[in-house]
Amino acid sequence: MHSSPVYLTLQQIDKLRRVLTPTIPIYPSPPTSTFPTLHITPRDFLRRVLLKLNEHSIDISGIRLYGGAASYVLVKDSDFVYRDIDILFLVKTPLSSQQQTTLFSSNNEPYLCDLWTIIKYIVSSCLIEHIPNAATCTQYFISSVLDTYAKKNIKISSEQDSWALLSLQNLLGQNLELKFVENIKRQWQFSVDSFQIDLKSVLSDKNVEQLSNPESITKKVQTKSLVIDAINGITILKNKVQDQNTSTSPIQFGSFSPTSLRKMSEHDSPINCQTLATITTIPASKNQKCKSN
Repeated sequence: MHSSPVYLTLQQIDKLRRVLTPTIPIYPSPPTSTFPTLHITPRDFLRRVLLKLNEHSIDISGIRLYGGAASYVLVKDSDFVYRDIDILFLVKTPLSSQQQTTLFSSNNEPYLCDLWTIIKYIVSSCLIEHIPNAATCTQYFISSVLDTYAKKNIKISSEQDSWALLSLQNLLGQNLELKFVENIKRQWQFSVDSFQIDLKSVLSDKNVEQLSNPESITKKVQTKSLVIDAINGITILKNKVQDQNTSTSPIQFGSFSPTSLRKMSEHDSPINCQTLATITTIPASKNQKCKSN
């Protein structure tokens, strides 16, 4: 196996914007709850979560869009529909570890708390920012917020797996799924989940406004002489321009990451630019043909 750099196209950047910038409602459960429906912009919400994770010394090595929403960004099929917005946080700090924190401390004194509880408190605090006239943030209130808006609250801890999931409920079927992964034995169950778009650069202060106008970053986004297509939104096939006469195409699964928006001249070599997508390639044999079902 080997890896090759690929860059998202202008159209894909625009589709990524359409995933991250529209406001989505997060509903309380039960609907008769005294808590209101929250209206959240995924891009802004994720930025706040990242900021607070950093403030509380939780080391995040990456944040990625994956699953159906990532496939929607990559495929050319105009009829492709995704449901949940799946976000993957790559956590370097062990989820089972404990550390000192002052988060929601009544007297601002540090106390010892496990990492997953701190992460849940951080997500709750970001939700509370959208609740008008929120009451004093007692431990009970914080727990109530998470219980009200989280459809799933799961933590898996074993010798080979250490990850946790919070699913923020959307009754229209578009939940905001926040998955925090320290390590996981099986990276994906379905090949559609293998497509991952790195969001760290587009969520930065420098780049977030430019994302709303994809034309402003057209010259910074390179395709590196690659043509990206899809078969039923499941596998991505890549053909290098210089290899047009080959009868086979390699099947790839990869991690896609938006480029940093540094100043680039027209003479810059795409090879020297920051990688927008890294694809692990499995070469097909000469006798093998890739077919869609």
